[in-house]
Amino acid sequence: MSRAKVHLSPTYGMAYFVGGRHGMPVVLEINTAAMASDGYVFYKITNDVWQTDYIPQKYIKGIADLPYAAK
Repeated sequence: MSRAKVHLSPTYGMAYFVGGRHGMPVVLEINTAAMASDGYVFYKITNDVWQTDYIPQKYIKGIADLPYAAK
């Protein structure tokens, strides 16, 4: 990928929609509160989308609940 930042969405629905523009999305839940508490910086960009430089593995809670996922 050519992106230099990680893009974050405030809701599962928005993340699924945005990710779906490029194929089947995988939505990860990130513990952003813990990241912010530990000093990581987030940048707000347009349309309620946030960016950060990097997400260490310890802040990834896992794959978000996938209400539309095929069984």
